[in-house]
Amino acid sequence: MRIFKLAGIAALLVSFNCTAAAGTMKVEVQGYGQTEHQALEDALSIAVGQFHGVDIDHQQARKMMQGRQNGELTTLQNLSGATEVKAKGHVKSYAVTNMSCENRCIASLDVYFDVYEAPGNNQNRRRIVVAPFEQDPNNSLSKALQRTLVSSRRFAVLDRQHNDEYAREADLLLSKQVPAQERIRLGQVLGLDYLIAGNIEFSHSGSGEASHSLTGEAVAAAPTGVAHYQIILLATRQIMKEAEVALYGPDDMATAGEYIAQEIVDAIYPLQVVHTAPDQITVNAGQGFLQQGDEYTVYQKGKKLRDPYNKESLGYLEKPVGRVVITQVKPKYALAAVLEGDGMAMDSSILRRAQADNVPQTRDIEPASLDISTSGGVVLPLMKN
Repeated sequence: MRIFKLAGIAALLVSFNCTAAAGTMKVEVQGYGQTEHQALEDALSIAVGQFHGVDIDHQQARKMMQGRQNGELTTLQNLSGATEVKAKGHVKSYAVTNMSCENRCIASLDVYFDVYEAPGNNQNRRRIVVAPFEQDPNNSLSKALQRTLVSSRRFAVLDRQHNDEYAREADLLLSKQVPAQERIRLGQVLGLDYLIAGNIEFSHSGSGEASHSLTGEAVAAAPTGVAHYQIILLATRQIMKEAEVALYGPDDMATAGEYIAQEIVDAIYPLQVVHTAPDQITVNAGQGFLQQGDEYTVYQKGKKLRDPYNKESLGYLEKPVGRVVITQVKPKYALAAVLEGDGMAMDSSILRRAQADNVPQTRDIEPASLDISTSGGVVLPLMKN
């Protein structure tokens, strides 16, 4: 037998409609009870459950007894259970549209709730958290990594470093000093999709002259350390990507962080051409991610490829169609001059950071490791649902 602590729970099945306007949502419900007060209370409980959701706790107990009679073993079982349904939330106001009492009372209500929509909350962005890297006491690498990811505007970068400050603010919102409607800001914290974690290992100082693996500049010594990092899918704890970046001393942390961020963005959301002209293109990234003078190779997407064993997408063939250099960086986009190729033929193409001799004129189409989705992002093989 099931016991419901909310009377009239069956009324949850009654159809309702919600209309939202100016931060307020209306829920139309009916409640039942032996008295008008009980019917009103039931309707409000149902409305809160429909708007905020309910917590359901079901407990079941099984008792077994065995006995022997006339040499025969007899087993008796008794099954009992109870379900508790809880609904909790703030109601802005309500209006009774109808109340009738015959065999029982039926209350029809329009119940209004405050609705809070966080500014700039883009539900289409993947949510990501950058954890502090081990052996990086000043968090220089993780801060640069996080800053560059935020500037890319490709991810919803979530904060997990200021929990004490959030807790103090939550206590203030729950106090009697703050109007009740301000509490709708609570319960809005987003869960993450991906976690970036890593560690840093330093070795003995190198000697001689070498080329910096990230910037290409000549440095006075060989790499003195390495930054390992992983991208982890939180729901399953599956490692989606694992790589490392060479370091050239403690002062190289920020450069490594920016490079890792650019690698992540390039793997999932490569830069894309959003407007073309014969000698200039517009790119969908701006300040904080691009710099004047950055050179990129432009690729056109070709045939789609799949792995013959597991049928996973391998991305598309990519054909180089030119080279560009960033000339103007705006807050959210950038302009690039065409160095090689026809700008008009670069519409919807993707950009990858140019390397030395990256686009020889005789280069054939090469396989890409990425699959561009219809929403403009890229589906990595293991990220597909």
